[in-house]
Amino acid sequence: MKILTILFNNNLSNQLSIIYESADKDKIQILKENKNLAGIYLWTHKESGKTYLGSAVDLSKRIIQYFSIKYLDQNKTMRICNALAYYGYSAFSLTILEYINI
Repeated sequence: MKILTILFNNNLSNQLSIIYESADKDKIQILKENKNLAGIYLWTHKESGKTYLGSAVDLSKRIIQYFSIKYLDQNKTMRICNALAYYGYSAFSLTILEYINI
């Protein structure tokens, strides 16, 4: 059973933050729910609490890149790519901090 946490954040102009607790298990839902949506996202390593902040015009297209081993290998200068490859997706949560209307 998937647990989805939704937070109300006054700092984001009353936007909702959506937290996918397990990027690995929630992959299909993440891609489906964020298709054609622009926004700001945050990867969080669950054990260390270290984070990576990014943004995209199409969140699903950007996030699917992170699920590509080829993409991770080609972008070894990006710390998030190295961390995802090393620890695996189940070690990370993904938060959509804000949706942006473009």
